[in-house]
Amino acid sequence: MADILISYASVDRLFAHRLAEALQACGWSVWWDHRNLRGGQRFDRIIEQAISDAGVVIVVWSQNSIESGWVRDEAALALEMEKLLPLRIDMARLPMRFRNIHTIDLSSWTGENGAEPFERLLGDLRHYLGPSNSSDRVEHPGTRAEPTPQAAPTNISGRGSVSGKQQPPASVGDAATARVAYRRGDFATALSIARPASEHGDPAAQHILGLLYDYGRGVPQDYAEAMRWYRKAADQGNAGAQNNIGTLYDNGQGVRQDLPQARAWMQKAAASGYESAKKWLAKN
Repeated sequence: MADILISYASVDRLFAHRLAEALQACGWSVWWDHRNLRGGQRFDRIIEQAISDAGVVIVVWSQNSIESGWVRDEAALALEMEKLLPLRIDMARLPMRFRNIHTIDLSSWTGENGAEPFERLLGDLRHYLGPSNSSDRVEHPGTRAEPTPQAAPTNISGRGSVSGKQQPPASVGDAATARVAYRRGDFATALSIARPASEHGDPAAQHILGLLYDYGRGVPQDYAEAMRWYRKAADQGNAGAQNNIGTLYDNGQGVRQDLPQARAWMQKAAASGYESAKKWLAKN
């Protein structure tokens, strides 16, 4: 499993190569191009699995990639899985679905590891993935090595802390922390935070809990349980959960296959701008 997957348009291969080498030099593993594929493999399935396995998906937006259906699909799947980290290398107008997501500007970056925009990217990667595995990484002037994040002790029931003190009710902040843990690949922490927040009715946490059950991360894979939490989130307007319910109905996972139901849920997600739902509707 790679720490990072880079999604890009083939015309931007030189930039992707330079970025991959710089990130690998910092100690992270990177999945980035056709050399990760073997003859005879279905590249669509392999890339989908690689996105699922990666800790973070970096999407390189450019005038070239905004025209690429593959890059848009990969970005939509990464967003659905709560692991999208977008950057831009020119002033292309991003697809509508992604305009409200903070995007790092690397248009001025020419490959230097100490450059300010690249350091911003490294800071975000350390936030989501923790420190890299490199033991001999050079620290640049003005930067500090960050400590390994430690998860706070959490009572899964949500009824109290390990010290016996009553914990406050779950909040949106809990969902944000669970999302960070999920993107970092710390599924046990994501589960311990998302479950009580979900039980308190947080739709973002319910979506994350559904993802954990859907993909079997930190818990045994259970489509029925994934559907239960997706439905709670979807009923509160969470577009990602609506899209995922449509997918489960489409594939007959955890429920009887029901294409009219799949269409109904995909229409709800598409109305909120969910690209993968729009593409499903266009094909069905």
